[in-house]
Amino acid sequence: MNDKFMFDCIAKFYLKLYGEFYLPYKVIQEISEGIALICNVTHSRIKTVLTEELRKCNLEEEKINLLRYKLMRSDLLYSSHSNDIPGPSFTSDHLRKKYFEDNFNYKKPTEISLDKNSERTSKKYQYVPVEQTLTSLFEDSTVQRELDKSFQAQPTQINGIASNYTDGDQFKNENHPKKEIHLFLFQDGFNPVMNVLGSAKNKFKNLGVYFTIGNLQPKLRSKITSKHLIQLVRESVLKSVGAAKCFEQLKKDLQKLETNGIMYKGENIKIVVQYSLGDNLGQHYLGGFIESFSGTFFCRFCNIKRKDFKKKSFCN
Repeated sequence: MNDKFMFDCIAKFYLKLYGEFYLPYKVIQEISEGIALICNVTHSRIKTVLTEELRKCNLEEEKINLLRYKLMRSDLLYSSHSNDIPGPSFTSDHLRKKYFEDNFNYKKPTEISLDKNSERTSKKYQYVPVEQTLTSLFEDSTVQRELDKSFQAQPTQINGIASNYTDGDQFKNENHPKKEIHLFLFQDGFNPVMNVLGSAKNKFKNLGVYFTIGNLQPKLRSKITSKHLIQLVRESVLKSVGAAKCFEQLKKDLQKLETNGIMYKGENIKIVVQYSLGDNLGQHYLGGFIESFSGTFFCRFCNIKRKDFKKKSFCN
């Protein structure tokens, strides 16, 4: 077990606090300082006991100090939470995030302005290119294994029950090639500021767009960790400039991937957006449909009228 592996384990612990538990950086800093304090107290006790025992062995003070120094340095949890020891450090928010960027294939989002006439405009959004994220994911052995397995899989139904989207008649009738990478797009609105009241309630509301690889097994595909960020935009900006302009770059990138494909294990594979998923209101807005569900034509899949739907709640 080398030092790099140990430092990565410590870094992943912090990354989990940031990315999975969404702890504020001040709370994470308190945790970091708490770890540093515990390490210092523990090392102080270890030094005292170690020095006493080594002196009983009649070792010279110089050798005792050297052994003590090497032992303390070998504790990477201690050294990574100390500013006095050279090497990776997790003592501050900046140093932790720098380690993530340098060691975990971090992809920094690009800020895209929607107002070309003003550099200080608030009309902008954050964007992470899909191709860039996919290229990184292809380096993961689990993703490779799942993709290779999906290229060989045969659609199956047990007792007429479909267990995956590839088992459905619609998918089968589309005549997809064996080697094809499918994407599921997700969109969802959220407010990053908790417990906001009054007129500020929707001021900071964002729309997030994500994707997951459809070729993964359903049990893997359904996990939050399989969702990857594409775009973040304020809802006020989205409604101000319109969906077409906000998602212009995403549309271009997806069309390019579908037309030109992407390299995977030395082979060009086409990328296909299989589904766009989200809540009804958001999907209706993005699709240009009526956003009132009390309207006559309320369904985005067919032209059924509301009065007919009440009489017969399903149709072919």
